[in-house]
Amino acid sequence: MTGSQRDQQEEQEFAAFLRAEPATPARATEKAIFRRVKKSLCPSLAAVLAKLIGVNLTAGLVTLTLCPQFGIGFGAHHLRLHAWHEAAGPFLYNLSCGLFFVVFGAALSGVALRQEELRVLGKIRYAYLVGYAVLAFSAFSALGAEVVFIGALAWLGGAALGNLFGFELGTRLRTVLN
Repeated sequence: MTGSQRDQQEEQEFAAFLRAEPATPARATEKAIFRRVKKSLCPSLAAVLAKLIGVNLTAGLVTLTLCPQFGIGFGAHHLRLHAWHEAAGPFLYNLSCGLFFVVFGAALSGVALRQEELRVLGKIRYAYLVGYAVLAFSAFSALGAEVVFIGALAWLGGAALGNLFGFELGTRLRTVLN
């Protein structure tokens, strides 16, 4: 079929559509459609937060494969990490560890969220991102990580910065990709 034949067929189908009798869907079908559209356009805050936590948790577990903190990944007793720890000093090292641990998950979160979900998250996203840094740190502490006050503050600061930077980077990347 050529382009002009396709155009003629589409015009005929559209004309037939305009001549057709109006049809109203069943009330239950109409309600189901409206519910589905509303859920898609106005997701609940709980659903958005659950999605964020899922993405961050998965990314955090992937990040732990490179981190020597718990000895569960490929980074256990890595000479370069030990050299960085000695060269940077405890404050800068902990700051960079916090940033490294969360930046991947934050960037993925920014890419994974739809525009509607970002709108629902709104201004509380900053509170969530800082809160996730505290939650991650608390989980590390509960799992037995050594905690030194100054190092903990540095890790939390790095994690908060990593979350904010990574999330903004991810949302901008998502915009470019769409």
